Amino acid sequence: MTPTRHTNEHALIGVNDMVLLTDVSEASILKNVKLRHAADIIYTYIGQVLVVLNPYKWLNIYDDEMMKRYVHQNRIDVPPHVFSISEDAYRMMLLERDHQCIIISGESGAGKTEASKQIQNYIATISHSGSGIDRIKRVFLESNPLLEAFGNAKTGRNNNSSRFGKFFELFFDDLGQPQGGKVTNYLLEKSRTITPRKEERNFHIFYQILRGLLSNSAFTEKLGLSGNTKKPQDFKYLNISECYDIDGVDDEKDFDDTMKAMQHVGMKKRQIELVIQTCVAILHLGNADFTAQTIQDAEGSTVKYPEPVITCCKLLGVDSDECLNNFCFKDFETMAPGGKVERYQVPQNPTQASARRDSLAKIIYGRLFDFLIERINHALDLQRRADEQDTTNFSHCTFKMDEMSRLGILDIYGFEVFDRNGFEQFCINYVNEKLQQLFIELTLRSEQDEYAREGIEWTPIPFFNNMVVCDLVDATYTKQTRQGAAQAPGIFLILDDTIKTMHSQEGEAIDKTFLGKVAGIHQNHPHFTKRGRDFEIRHYAGTVQYQTKGFGDTNKGALSPELYCMLQKSKNKLIRYLFPESSVEEEEKKSYNKPKYMAAPTEGSKIRTQSEALIHKLMECSPHYVRCLKSNDQKQANRFDDGRVLHQIKYLGLLENLRVRRAGFAYRGEYGRFLDRFRIISSETYPDHIFTGTDKKGTQLVLRSAAEGIPKLKEEAQFGKTMIFIRTPETLFSIEKLREDVMGKYVKKIQRIWRSYFGQRYFLKLNHEVAKLYEANEKIRQRVSICRPFQGDYLLPEKTDEIHARILEIMRFYGDSKKILFVDYVDKIMPRSSARIAMNDIHLAKRFRDCGSVYSASRLLVLTEQYFYVLEETSPISFEVGASKNVKCQIQPILGLRQRVHLTMIEGILLSTYADPCFILQIRPDPLLKEPDRSNWLEDRSVIQCMDTGKKFGLFCRRHHCRFSGKIYCDDVCKQVEVIPSLGYYTPVRVHDSCIGNISTEMLEDQLLLSEKKSEIVIFLADAIRVLADGKTIPINFQNSVQLRTALDKELSRSPQQEIIFSVTSTDELKLMGDHNSLQIQAPRGVPKEYSAKRRKRLKARRQRTEAKREEERAQRAQRRAQIEQDREYERIERIKLRKAKKQADREARLQSTQSSNSTTSSMMKSESAKARSSQDRFKKSIDLPQQSSGGMGSELAAILARRRGNAE
Repeated sequence: MTPTRHTNEHALIGVNDMVLLTDVSEASILKNVKLRHAADIIYTYIGQVLVVLNPYKWLNIYDDEMMKRYVHQNRIDVPPHVFSISEDAYRMMLLERDHQCIIISGESGAGKTEASKQIQNYIATISHSGSGIDRIKRVFLESNPLLEAFGNAKTGRNNNSSRFGKFFELFFDDLGQPQGGKVTNYLLEKSRTITPRKEERNFHIFYQILRGLLSNSAFTEKLGLSGNTKKPQDFKYLNISECYDIDGVDDEKDFDDTMKAMQHVGMKKRQIELVIQTCVAILHLGNADFTAQTIQDAEGSTVKYPEPVITCCKLLGVDSDECLNNFCFKDFETMAPGGKVERYQVPQNPTQASARRDSLAKIIYGRLFDFLIERINHALDLQRRADEQDTTNFSHCTFKMDEMSRLGILDIYGFEVFDRNGFEQFCINYVNEKLQQLFIELTLRSEQDEYAREGIEWTPIPFFNNMVVCDLVDATYTKQTRQGAAQAPGIFLILDDTIKTMHSQEGEAIDKTFLGKVAGIHQNHPHFTKRGRDFEIRHYAGTVQYQTKGFGDTNKGALSPELYCMLQKSKNKLIRYLFPESSVEEEEKKSYNKPKYMAAPTEGSKIRTQSEALIHKLMECSPHYVRCLKSNDQKQANRFDDGRVLHQIKYLGLLENLRVRRAGFAYRGEYGRFLDRFRIISSETYPDHIFTGTDKKGTQLVLRSAAEGIPKLKEEAQFGKTMIFIRTPETLFSIEKLREDVMGKYVKKIQRIWRSYFGQRYFLKLNHEVAKLYEANEKIRQRVSICRPFQGDYLLPEKTDEIHARILEIMRFYGDSKKILFVDYVDKIMPRSSARIAMNDIHLAKRFRDCGSVYSASRLLVLTEQYFYVLEETSPISFEVGASKNVKCQIQPILGLRQRVHLTMIEGILLSTYADPCFILQIRPDPLLKEPDRSNWLEDRSVIQCMDTGKKFGLFCRRHHCRFSGKIYCDDVCKQVEVIPSLGYYTPVRVHDSCIGNISTEMLEDQLLLSEKKSEIVIFLADAIRVLADGKTIPINFQNSVQLRTALDKELSRSPQQEIIFSVTSTDELKLMGDHNSLQIQAPRGVPKEYSAKRRKRLKARRQRTEAKREEERAQRAQRRAQIEQDREYERIERIKLRKAKKQADREARLQSTQSSNSTTSSMMKSESAKARSSQDRFKKSIDLPQQSSGGMGSELAAILARRRGNAE
């Protein structure tokens, strides 16, 4: 079940935190994210993990206003968002002075790069500013378009897919100011340089250059971009995929952004030109075709058209003849008798020559990309900036990078599976396996640690541990497991060993031998299967079939010595810089005395080293997780593919994470935070200054009060050492609902007080003017009317909600959206001959039992900026007259409209000079219409069906005009009758059901009203009319005798017909007496003039005493709050000290483990080198020897994870 919970603020779609799902299942997770996706809510939590669903459309949820909502806010107090994760990481880094990292994972196209950019934007926005600091931020942010241009490409799943992984690190001082940074790249897909897949593109930069340089003819001519080599279609490395454009992407504009980004990271104009030149050289290189040629009875090759090679070599600054020779011939050596080394060249067939050409292109592009990373890091390097500039510009330059806090953002492309998966997909998926293992160890294990630390009993949740897959891929040496079984070496080690033993053979032979070895060693592995010339691995994300073709050549990675030496002699400074490992002379001195395949690390070994270094760095940080999901594979907005999303939910392990996060308890929170949120529930903890106990004691008091309305809470809640745990989400929702109910009562009270305070000054000004008016006309004042505090809304609190709702409903019926100025009950004096007398009116008539000709009817007066409404509380009797014959009225709104008067219809206000509560509104009477007004009636023929129910009119469905709206309805919804004096219907006529209670049923005439708030009503009424009439004031007259102007239709008149005479009595009660000729209103005694001054003086003294008391209470609350915060800060610092001590112990143990591992590894490497020269049988025999298990993640990493699990030996 996925609930939709309503609060006083807004409706929650699904649940913000899936820990609160009542049904813990993958189907429930799917339903929740689908429900939120339909409402464009793409962020959801699972505890501390943020789940993001890619909507494939832009949402306006990343602007500055949205950022401000999350600054200094705790995660549970704001809706899920990537800004919330960013805020948590940044604040924890500052408060706990601990390294933080945000790990973003998910499939390709799931939105990882966009999440990374939004995190960077948020950190850059909220961190402190300064001249040097802003430069760091600029470089940090501007590196994105540069890296995207050179490292991103269009794939079948993502138009801007990152084809490399990156780990951004920002270094902060103690004030939270960024002082430097570093970018580390991983797994650049170099093969895309030469063979992008069908319907995909090469890296963006190639298309940007070709389209961005069209206007620069001089430079393009220099680059050889003219004639038939200037469009993407003209280059083999680009046209092989038959895809050149991306919908909605302007490569020319993006080229300008890339050039600006290069400048922002500090690259000079000449450097930028050399980078562009190198990229164009790669394109020309790809156009070099080779044709077969017999050389000394051997199959050789020659270039078909030399122009592309010549142009390429010119741009690279190397000799074209030497380059062609290195493509078509391979240097080889043999050992002659006497130890003499003989060298000769072996012709290469067209396939081999093309492979050497492609190898050169990949190596150059890979090193060019590393160069750009280096330039970014150079611009972000704090120490370099301190050396180059005056240190006064960098107040914190004395800090070293390793002494600063750092915040890292890992954005690495996710698990991949294509129709054909090669070595690069193998490496990518391996790294994702490692990250999944880290997630399992840190996140799921941390849940278990928390329960143990808090002393809460729970049942461990089983989950798939992918360590067995990591063992299959990267186990380094045969080791003995605890069960006594021998663990075989991983696939990487087998591939490296195969290359070492067959270094002189072609790649196809290496691939075949490698597959045979892997299949023989791992034939019984549950996650490995051989499929012909391929093999399958069952990853945590699913089964992937890998094609072994190219594994050997790709893993070698190194450039042939002759091509390498050629590049070192280049006249191009950038090319020489990209290949600096050794000088040409040293390379020649090395000659061939030592096989180069022994010196060059393989791509697989580099990836293992990089991944372990990354894991070590991440484990030094407190992790935050962002798990990205794709809503569909078609990259379409507003589309949700249940099957694809469910698959991702499974392989990302969201259900396991949810189960462990729940572990029997849907909610856990620190006592302090729980008490701050829910203290309002208990009178013993709220207001907060009355409670002086501990946070835990306060939480217990709150739950004890809540348990009165939630009986099962006693069994559902458990108290840990520092946290409260609640078992089910329904119970938490009940507590929240209880809090909302209590809060609602306070909110209503505060709103009333605020409205009173807000209008108080305005009211006092107007009241002063009325007081002068009263004094000028010698009007006697009532005691209760002097210095009465203004409220504006005098309704009883228990009736406020439903009555206000009904008032707004009537106003909406007429489209009146103006502000309500005043609401209160008044008494209307009416003649007893009125046909409509309700039970409540009869009850009120007892007040004037001595007056037989009139009675008092309670009415609700609502004053807006344009109208005043006279409403009546309804009853069954009052509405009987509104039904047609033999039809009982079922429509009984709590308030019925009696009059709606535009303020301009009021011609004056009459008051007496006595202390009575009466006032008379002089309203221009309605004229009598000879014929009803039917100008708004629709023609019968224009409507063929009921405008409410949709029923078609016919013999059994008759038409009826609603006399008020003029619309046509069927009999079912037009049974009620009502008088409509304003339209000339003086007897009841048919109206639509919706009109009942919303039509003015009384004619306009003078009205005699009674209210103790007479002065307030007169004040606001007169001021509203003045504003509406552009400054023209309404006359306010004082008369003690008046004859009311009543309605022209005497049967519909609701005002007294007789003369009204005001006088005074000797008592304090109001009296009404009279007959059919006159109505005498005897006012109570008033108060003397000096009473007002004395009363104001007493009220002022009372206010001063009240304010002094409130100030004392505020001081007590502030003191108590300061003490609470001090205690919590002390506890937080103590927790940080313990955590840091534990981390320091882990680091020391890790260092000791590393030193031991290095010693062991050194001896094992020597042993392996000897084994590498043995035959395949001897190799298979050696790997069967029983040795200790590494756990599949490297000995050092295994030791770290063992310590994390608490079971290190």
